[in-house]
Amino acid sequence: MPGAKAQWRFDEDVGVDDLAALLDEFTEFLIEHRPEVVVCDVRTVERPSKSTLDALAKLSLTAKRHGAQLILSGIGPRLLMLLRVTGMEAVLT
Repeated sequence: MPGAKAQWRFDEDVGVDDLAALLDEFTEFLIEHRPEVVVCDVRTVERPSKSTLDALAKLSLTAKRHGAQLILSGIGPRLLMLLRVTGMEAVLT
């Protein structure tokens, strides 16, 4: 149903080489579901890295390009700390 919330699960194992495929999959998801808000479950992210932050930022930009907002749920303490230190907390929470 267009305009509704949609759920997306982010896996920590996404590396630099997997990013293009992840973004393609996410874009297809957005086109199919046309949500206003995507709640992105990040509870599996235990050891976030620069690649993790890059992927989340690109998912957020992709969502915005499709008229949706990406909101993270299940944020662990390490990811939250990185989001705060990098200034991305306001963008993704």
